[in-house]
Amino acid sequence: MIAATELPSTTQRIDNLSICLADGDWFKVTIPANQSFRAGIWFEQRIGDLDLTIYDALNPISPLASSNRTVDNEFVSIDASDTEEVIYILVSASITNPLSNNRYTLTLEFNPQLKVCSQDADCPAMVSCIDAFCDGVIDTSHTFNPTDPTDPTDPTDPTDPTDPTDPTNPNDPMNCMDSFEPNNDLMTATAWNLMPVSSALCSPMDKDFYAFQVNQASDVQVNAFFRHANGDIDIRVKNAQGDILADSVSSSDIEQISLRNLQAGTYYLEVFPFGSTFVGNQYRVEIQAQMADLSCQANVDCANQFYCDLNASTCRECLEDRHCGGARICQAFACVEPVSCMDQYEPNNDQMSARQIAMLPAIYENVALCTDEDFYAVDVPANGDLKATVYFTHSTGDIDLEIIPPADAGLAVGTILRSNGITDQEMVALTGLTAGRYLVRVYGYLDVNLFDNRPFYNTYRLSVE
Repeated sequence: MIAATELPSTTQRIDNLSICLADGDWFKVTIPANQSFRAGIWFEQRIGDLDLTIYDALNPISPLASSNRTVDNEFVSIDASDTEEVIYILVSASITNPLSNNRYTLTLEFNPQLKVCSQDADCPAMVSCIDAFCDGVIDTSHTFNPTDPTDPTDPTDPTDPTDPTDPTNPNDPMNCMDSFEPNNDLMTATAWNLMPVSSALCSPMDKDFYAFQVNQASDVQVNAFFRHANGDIDIRVKNAQGDILADSVSSSDIEQISLRNLQAGTYYLEVFPFGSTFVGNQYRVEIQAQMADLSCQANVDCANQFYCDLNASTCRECLEDRHCGGARICQAFACVEPVSCMDQYEPNNDQMSARQIAMLPAIYENVALCTDEDFYAVDVPANGDLKATVYFTHSTGDIDLEIIPPADAGLAVGTILRSNGITDQEMVALTGLTAGRYLVRVYGYLDVNLFDNRPFYNTYRLSVE
């Protein structure tokens, strides 16, 4: 939710507004159906350049219109729609000089007489778009065109009538009680909708936290603007557990953090002062996020402890279980918590505790294998046949299969007792067997796993007939 001053849907003018030390003013306006609209800010650019932007209240990320020239005054407009529109108006320091200070007058015009426009193409032939009007000019006799506002060079900065807490002295402790407070720790962090935020820090112990959501793997850029001479401010980004992912602690007027391939989740921006002599300063923070570029040639190209899958030249959260740490496992390149290995057939991890198969054919569904072995015992009559098949997802973890005959089975030399392929199933079939107790052994391909000192996990379906 944007903290904006809501204005009535009437043509109006508001004087003596101000942008001070990276401040930003938000206004909420409802445009009635079938009415065009123009907003303007009037100021002297030589004192400090200002920008004017309009956002759709339903999607306050991408601007509907903006004006960021390097001249006096800025204007934006919206053409008439057959439905009511709710918009946000942002007045801010110029994007090229985010620390600009100035006073301004805001004008709102509903259904003006002249045709509104954003570019020349919106106007009839041979007519130019000037100040968001077709063939518009600054008409000093226009009812809603103000005279030059109070001299912007006047050091006395009156309180902004639509923002009573607009500070005139950054050392005043009341300046810290902005609309975002309290937000001095992770638990009280202000929910941030990724729109620019202006606030202040007031003491060496003051901190501001903002919580923001990343909905998909994204490359994120965070910028903080302030006047270093008034007090040094630093920033850091933390994950949901409070771990620091990155920080920026320079001695300039801008702190910047770039995070590549930030995964979906909740993150926190911490804005904090540097030094025990800090007495107060104002700042403005902005964030930009775009879909992550996951291409890579080596692990160094993958940020935030990701790994480069050289086969696909793509950054992955994990390639092997050991990349996940703890008891987590790597499935489909993502670290996940394994389900319990204590399935309904446990304990059956050695020959002595083998699960007895009472009747054939037998099917065992959704059995878990976790760095262990599973044994099943079956009594085969004289001249009997035995076939065991195990089904699983090889990419999750390779599973192999073996039939262990009794010592007196007398099998022919070369009889295949194991199946250790690299597909999603393994099968061993024996015929003409000597009567006795045979064991079916299901196990993970542990040669590599033990060498890497990492856990093994997969589930399987076993058929014995």
